[in-house]
Amino acid sequence: MTISPTLAITLRHPTLDDVPAIAKQINATHFHDTGVPVVVTEERLRALWDAPGIDIPGSVYMAHNSDGQCVGLATCIGLAPFEEIETEITVTPELRGQGIEETLLQTVIDHATRIHMPQADPHSRFVLKASADERATWASQFLQAHEFKVVRGFWKMQIDFDGSPVPTPIWPDGIELRPYDPATQLQMVYDTFNAAFSEHWGFHSIAFEQWEFVMQRDNPDPTLWFNVWAGDEMVGFAMCTAERPDIPQLGYVSDLAVRREYRKLGLGLALLHHAFGEFQRRGKLGVSLHVDSENRTGATRLYERAGMHVVETSWKYQRVLRESTS
Repeated sequence: MTISPTLAITLRHPTLDDVPAIAKQINATHFHDTGVPVVVTEERLRALWDAPGIDIPGSVYMAHNSDGQCVGLATCIGLAPFEEIETEITVTPELRGQGIEETLLQTVIDHATRIHMPQADPHSRFVLKASADERATWASQFLQAHEFKVVRGFWKMQIDFDGSPVPTPIWPDGIELRPYDPATQLQMVYDTFNAAFSEHWGFHSIAFEQWEFVMQRDNPDPTLWFNVWAGDEMVGFAMCTAERPDIPQLGYVSDLAVRREYRKLGLGLALLHHAFGEFQRRGKLGVSLHVDSENRTGATRLYERAGMHVVETSWKYQRVLRESTS
């Protein structure tokens, strides 16, 4: 599909051969918009091709010039129950405002309507969701100009180590931290994840195979999966990684979860302190995480008590393609 004959730009689905060009475009665009130089690696993009239950190549549209250079990308990712479809649109800064972004958005809308809407409950609300870093003013302005509305804010919170030891975790009575065994405990982590996050905004449980792929991709070191138990029941965890390309100097807490009946006992704070201590031992300069700014379980207050502060804000946008009729 030709987007602009004048600019010699065409649109197609990518192949694995396009991964280097895609990674270069994403990182260069993100650096221009936010000042962060590396947000994705070629290795991570290649791994996405194997995501279970998702046709990644068929859900991505790449705009390229006559030299094969990637100058724009659009994603349209749907998971059951297919009522909230995630999209992201990027265009090389010097080519913005020439119709490429509008073509990519319309392509996403057509894809979502054709592929995902028939998979959703016919009476359900059907929306496109997109995120924008507050520093990426172009993305926010583009989304707002095309019927997307802000529905939520998310914070990146961070603690910077000052050289002194972090607090020793104080575990509630009857709670025990145990080493993670991938061979026997993965299903338990999945069950705990679903139980702990079921009341969170926008949460939808996904198939075990899809969840496993995402968790192991984002948290590849099992020695940074910290699980806590009450007898034979897993009651919480801190799932962490030391390998985020955008923050190589920091540790990262991907998910912190505590079952509802074990909250308000100090377990979340103990898990954080344990994670902080391990990252400090490994030479990291601090730890960061992301959190819903309107989290109803008290997570933001917990992180503040642990010494974390807000360093970035991003916005979740939504465009309604079909209102609910139920």
